[in-house]
Amino acid sequence: MGSQEAILRVVERIREVSRRAQPRPLPLGILVKTPAEVRERLEMGDDLIRRIVERGRVVYDRAAL
Repeated sequence: MGSQEAILRVVERIREVSRRAQPRPLPLGILVKTPAEVRERLEMGDDLIRRIVERGRVVYDRAAL
């Protein structure tokens, strides 16, 4: 995902989630990944994504609506 269009889509997803997560009484690190992006990062050996998948909680899932 190196194209400028793809990068803009990622930024827009993060902005949308950030906007919806207002107000925020505490700092919040927002990661917004598609299933394909998660798979790609896991295949690359991304330890942060692995730990999030193993121990994290989904706070919003559009597919569940």
